[in-house]
Amino acid sequence: MPNGSAKLRPSVPTLAIALIAVADVFLIGLIVAVGAEEPIWTAIFIALAIVAGVGFIWVAIRKMGSAASLRLLGIAATFFVLAVLVGACFYAPETIPLIIYAVAFLAIVLMVSSGATRGIRQRRMLLILGNIEKAVRMQLPIPRMIEAAAQGEKGLVRRRLLDLHDYLDRGVQLDQALIYAVPEIPRSVVRTIAAGQRLGCLDHVLDAIIRRRTSDENAAYRPSAGFYWAYPVILIGVVSVIMIAVIPKYKAIFADFHASLPPATLWLLAIANGSIQSGLAACVVLILFLVFLGRMLSLFPSVRALSPLRGLFTDRIVWWTPVMGGLVRDRGMADLCDIVGAGVGAGHPLDEALREAADAQPNSLMRRRAAAWANAVTRGQSMHEAARHAHMPELFAAMLATVRGDDSLRQVLAFLWRHYEYRFSRARAVLQAAYVPAIVFFFGSLVALVGVAIIQPIAMLIRVMGG
Repeated sequence: MPNGSAKLRPSVPTLAIALIAVADVFLIGLIVAVGAEEPIWTAIFIALAIVAGVGFIWVAIRKMGSAASLRLLGIAATFFVLAVLVGACFYAPETIPLIIYAVAFLAIVLMVSSGATRGIRQRRMLLILGNIEKAVRMQLPIPRMIEAAAQGEKGLVRRRLLDLHDYLDRGVQLDQALIYAVPEIPRSVVRTIAAGQRLGCLDHVLDAIIRRRTSDENAAYRPSAGFYWAYPVILIGVVSVIMIAVIPKYKAIFADFHASLPPATLWLLAIANGSIQSGLAACVVLILFLVFLGRMLSLFPSVRALSPLRGLFTDRIVWWTPVMGGLVRDRGMADLCDIVGAGVGAGHPLDEALREAADAQPNSLMRRRAAAWANAVTRGQSMHEAARHAHMPELFAAMLATVRGDDSLRQVLAFLWRHYEYRFSRARAVLQAAYVPAIVFFFGSLVALVGVAIIQPIAMLIRVMGG
């Protein structure tokens, strides 16, 4: 099997949580069918819910340890309660605020927990990669270095190191061993390590990964991930409850007094009714539910972070987003220049280094462009013409036109790497610094609108009743 092409083992927690979600969907359908007095659909949903429930129980008992099984049972109980509440909404709309409060509370707890878990996984990954980089740099046998490092660790880190040692000791390639033994390492990082192996610059690649990930982890200006999620979720939950449970009451009250609602309240009512009738609210709830479901997976250490459908949709959405797309392109160009420069420096042909660097790209569109550049070079086009053919940036192609040899190529690629790395770091710093003021301004304006829509009708009612 070629390096880097190892197939991931099926994720048991992912399967279990998927079965929980399917069972809850069938449970909601069962509640709706019972309320609608549809015996056929009721029987169908009962059978489907039982099948999904039995499958979940089998996976939880037979395929997972006791601690993970208890964690799964807690998640299943939470989703069961949510499914019952969602089903009750079809017959008791007054329970909608309760559901929003429950989901907002669970989302906040889960997001804070997953943020802490992600930090722990990141540090665990850096520790393991640091031991590998030290062995490669000192030209020591990697299996022995990993085994020695495991003797000084305990808990999950020790287990990961021992599993990695066992795979390497059996002759498994490093990238494949990392896929099987260390789920904390993302697939994109494994592909980069595989490219470094094949190009003979593994020490350079490992050093770059550790340096960049450590820099990301220790960024002083980076707020905690919990704030990124908790603050908007709290405000969205509170505003949603007000718009669903409070504002519509005003319409009935003002109708009794034969009075007109103020413009701010009418506008808020129009937004609430339009979002519900157009299905926008349902789409938002579905997206939040899927994000919530994905966050559940972070509670299990054996789950590897993967892009859904290999980035078929998410990579394209991010690529064409005005700000995030620029960050992804600059980071991809910096990685491309770094790996290609290291590969050429190690004596590999340009097209071979390009193909390996293309496979290491985390974004699918960037992989396609880098592969198109490699194919054009293989067909005999010059470097800069091939870069233009692959829709690379104009500055990138213009700089390649000045190359006159391998030394010149390495110098140009080093310059371009510094250029795109600086652009990425600057844009990320600006974006992270602007996030908090932008969120506060946006939600502050929303809260102000809701406040005016609530207080102004009360003032009008006081005037009407006093007159």
